[in-house]
Amino acid sequence: MRCPLLIASVLAVAACGKGKGPAGEASCDQVATHVSALAKADVAASATLSRNDRAEITTALGPLHDSLAARCTEQAWPALVRTCMQAAETGVAVRTCAEALSPAQRGLLLGP
Repeated sequence: MRCPLLIASVLAVAACGKGKGPAGEASCDQVATHVSALAKADVAASATLSRNDRAEITTALGPLHDSLAARCTEQAWPALVRTCMQAAETGVAVRTCAEALSPAQRGLLLGP
């Protein structure tokens, strides 16, 4: 099965808390909702995935929101990273935002 880079990048991730943070910072829940939507849109728009692969990946993305929200909260992702991810318009942009995480956080998020 061929998976877009975004899917491989975010499946290992978990997320944040609910509600808006101080000074308009993106909450972990907002980040998880946004990144999940980007991943699902990426899959839906992929011209290289078969119908079966698309369905399989979409199903696998089901727990992505909760996983992202938990990882963000448990690891206390910095406001800068959360706000960057919330503003990201592509999976590549999300990966760029993740570069600001610590090496340990980044490893858990992006995988080997």
